[in-house]
Amino acid sequence: MRPIRTLVAVTATALSLAGAAAADQPEIFGPVEYDAAFTFSNCGFPVDVSLHGTFENRLFVSPVRNINYIREEGTATNPANGATALVRHMDTEIGRPPTSPEEGLGTFATRGLTTRVLAPGGGVVLLDVGYLLWRYPDGFVFVAHGNHQLEIEGDIAELCDALAT
Repeated sequence: MRPIRTLVAVTATALSLAGAAAADQPEIFGPVEYDAAFTFSNCGFPVDVSLHGTFENRLFVSPVRNINYIREEGTATNPANGATALVRHMDTEIGRPPTSPEEGLGTFATRGLTTRVLAPGGGVVLLDVGYLLWRYPDGFVFVAHGNHQLEIEGDIAELCDALAT
């Protein structure tokens, strides 16, 4: 009887540990591939943007958080002269539930190199890099460290100059 009880106890322990380990695994949505095309005129002339991207979300229960992985590559083109800049956007957002009413529906943090745009012929004309902590859903930024040329400053002057020539 003792070996059977030992076997049952070992099996029950193994199953409970396996269940606990499975509970810590995230729910995964994606990856989902998509294409986006749009035109903006903030340069004083139209700029056609074409992006191919992937999105993946991982939702964790303990502790509650989610992680979004967004990867986009494409181009920004001045249709009048054909000047084309290369766009690369890589974003990993870590979302957490709110800890106070000021945090809205929760916060997201991003860190590292998120957006880089290279001019025709080379050279960086737009760069977003550093750390951002922002509120969902309105995007209010609590903390910003680093260079956030697009995300915070909205400065696309170098990109516009590169596409104008």
